[in-house]
Amino acid sequence: MVRILAVAIITRAVSEGWVTVLYGAGYVSRYAWVIFAGGVLAPVLGIVLTFVLPDSVRVQGPALGFMIVVSSVYMFALPIVGARCIGESYLRMLAPMLRPLLVAAVAAPALWVGVWFPATLGAGFLGQVIIPGGLFGMIYAPLAFGIVLTAQERRRLLRLGRARAKSQAANPADDLADDPADDPIEERE
Repeated sequence: MVRILAVAIITRAVSEGWVTVLYGAGYVSRYAWVIFAGGVLAPVLGIVLTFVLPDSVRVQGPALGFMIVVSSVYMFALPIVGARCIGESYLRMLAPMLRPLLVAAVAAPALWVGVWFPATLGAGFLGQVIIPGGLFGMIYAPLAFGIVLTAQERRRLLRLGRARAKSQAANPADDLADDPADDPIEERE
């Protein structure tokens, strides 16, 4: 059931950018009805699915109803309405997701590494979460840098990194010991 709900939550998170842009541009009245309709339909579909699904999956009816409605509203209906609001096509609204989705798809097999850890050699949080997540990040980061970011964004990021390195070299951090003489507040007797 958690996996079913995760799809809806991820869909909602992806669409947050569209909602924010449309809200900021003053289009609330044009898209609010879509979100309201989804809010009304999700529990209705969940209840209906509870009664019509076979007994073996009946308990998942509300989660399935929520996932179907939220995914439909936020990945299909909202981008269609948003595209009309700003004068773009539906595909143009979805286009910014293609490069990050490609990079995530390439890095995703790293998440299966945790399956290969036998119970005696690191199953649990380290073998199932930390190692696969770290490996995913090590694959995703350079791919995102090269594929997701534009050339201008890469230059800005590298420039920021060089400036940060120069400032660290010019002002090396003092030792971390707290020296009372450095305290600007003088003690009163």
